[in-house]
Amino acid sequence: MLEYYQGIKTAIDAIGDLKSRYTISVYDSKNDSLVLKRILRRAALKDMDLIIGPTEQAQVRIAAAFAKKHEIFLWSPVTVINSSSSNPYLFNMNPSAHMQAKEFIRFFKQHQKNKKLVIVRTNSRFDRSFGKALIQELKVDGTIAYQVINSDRGWQWATYLTAQENVVLHTAEDTQTVNTAVTALMAHKDKVQLVGNAKWLEFNSVDYSFWTQLGVHIISSDQAELDNAQSLSVRKAYRSQFNGDPSSFA
Repeated sequence: MLEYYQGIKTAIDAIGDLKSRYTISVYDSKNDSLVLKRILRRAALKDMDLIIGPTEQAQVRIAAAFAKKHEIFLWSPVTVINSSSSNPYLFNMNPSAHMQAKEFIRFFKQHQKNKKLVIVRTNSRFDRSFGKALIQELKVDGTIAYQVINSDRGWQWATYLTAQENVVLHTAEDTQTVNTAVTALMAHKDKVQLVGNAKWLEFNSVDYSFWTQLGVHIISSDQAELDNAQSLSVRKAYRSQFNGDPSSFA
């Protein structure tokens, strides 16, 4: 939460340049529900216009109930609360798996039209969240040709790929499984584009020349475009204050 607070501080300075002013109060719940409840009993909390945090799901629900009762907007900065629609004062600052899936479908139809989508399921955390949500949303959409297969080292990729163009979305989060798939797909590189998840950006043993040839795309909700003017401005401001690069939380 410290990095998130540092990001807020950076943003507030930028807002200040627009002649806007805010009073920020900081409370430490120590990631303890009892401490959080004591904080929420303070008279000052009822006069807030906005509450940001906490981060743990059970505590977000406690704070959300308080926010709804007192009609105060609450931002959940990290944890996604799927039942937020029943509370008009609670906002998820991270997109849910279904929201990301809908955005993927929109992107696919705009940029990958008429290609076959092959979804490789691996029972990874990414698969159980985004993979599951994507399949559900694809069924609702009904306009994209797709096939769902389970990860298996003994695959013959030609069995699942069309003779034209294909997009392979691989849900694995471990280096070995991804490298095995990348190596095998190189035999079909002229008709395959590979899509992975942000966990891949943490890998060390990667042949990026293979990634380039497969046109690897990464699905992520918290990666900044480094050549974006606003991203550069934020990075510069953050560095000047905190002597380091902003994390995804910041």
